[in-house]
Amino acid sequence: MLATVGLLIGGCSSPSGSVAGSKLRETLPPESLARLAEAWADGGKALERGDWSTAGWAFERVLEIDPEEEVARHLAAVARARIEAETDTLEHLRRLRDLGSDLVPELEALGTLGERAEVRSVLDEVRAAARIRAAAPVALKIDIPDLYPEGIAWDPETGALFIGSLHRREILRVPLPAGSGDETEVERLVPPGNPDLGAVVGLRVDAERRYLWAATGADPLAQGFRESERGRSWLVRFDLDTGELQGRWDPPEPESTHQLNDVAIDSEGNAWVTDTYTGAVYRLAQGSTELEIAQSPGSFLWPNGIAASPDGRSLWIADWRYGVTHLDLETGRRSRLSHPPGVSIHGFDGLYAYEGDLVGILNPVRPARVVRLRLAEGEPRVVAQELLVTRHPAFDIPTTGAVAHDSLWLIANSQMRSLGPDGRALDASDLRPIDILRVDLR
Repeated sequence: MLATVGLLIGGCSSPSGSVAGSKLRETLPPESLARLAEAWADGGKALERGDWSTAGWAFERVLEIDPEEEVARHLAAVARARIEAETDTLEHLRRLRDLGSDLVPELEALGTLGERAEVRSVLDEVRAAARIRAAAPVALKIDIPDLYPEGIAWDPETGALFIGSLHRREILRVPLPAGSGDETEVERLVPPGNPDLGAVVGLRVDAERRYLWAATGADPLAQGFRESERGRSWLVRFDLDTGELQGRWDPPEPESTHQLNDVAIDSEGNAWVTDTYTGAVYRLAQGSTELEIAQSPGSFLWPNGIAASPDGRSLWIADWRYGVTHLDLETGRRSRLSHPPGVSIHGFDGLYAYEGDLVGILNPVRPARVVRLRLAEGEPRVVAQELLVTRHPAFDIPTTGAVAHDSLWLIANSQMRSLGPDGRALDASDLRPIDILRVDLR
């Protein structure tokens, strides 16, 4: 689910889909990665509290180390614009233009500075120079505009997709369509009204054991939300075929505020789940009755997407401080994903392992993007970055996806921009059907 900062920063394609830093280059040294982590953390916390001055300073610290980092450059431009630092804003916008970046700030994100003629002129130049990769077709439409989908998962045995709703407190079963843009029959695997299902966040299928896992909890967006339950979150498991509830597990430290976010299942059937609010990662061992702390609270800043490698050796965790962290499941060793300059690894919502690489959905900035991180064989190191989709006309805060048939089936329009500051839905008249894109990964 989107961290708070994701709602604050709203705002000619390369034939190969490459982006800055995609060529083979030396990775940044460990001391630089450590400084980057602290700068990203400072910037994220400043954005959360609306401190634009500190945020701009923090992201400029990132840029001192990695001048080609496009997400930080975008955030620095927005932050400087919000305090009407025109010279700095123009500098950042011109650097985005020169990079050919797809991350073009929206005019509204620049505040009153966006009304000035020179700023508008340079922003037009950024837009004209920007990459566009929007070839992913709309594979299916779900005509439930107020679904507010967050999680999606795929069952390879039946070929069905499962989609959860933050608002309606339900989980849909949707057959894969025969053609692009088809409307398809929607079933309710878990209908509204189940007391053990709150706002549905991360979903994951364990096809071998016929389980459907869901991270869920009390959220202002969910129907029937009670203020007294705010900050409660739990993990549930349903029978993948019948929707019958098989278990519910609350996180440790019940006195803390929790938001269980995304789920991964390793090759042994153990469930791993991120907790965005506490910064922890929990593990439910196969056959266990309790969630255990796998990575202690405070280990991460707003951990979100999580992915397990098919060989059972690796777990990948996305957060705001480190970008992506690798956890060796055999040794327990944790290390930050290293990368060359110009590769953006911060801000992933959905994160997926595919053919030895990682696929991530980056949405704290608008426009959002989907990227593939090409990894070195046998080590947590990025050797190339490929831009798969950006500036797609269907995008309205894309959230997560499911890998099926060498494609990423992606929720394109969660429509969370229609939410108010309290997390509740505003005017629903502008909502539209939900688009699921098919992004080719081959």
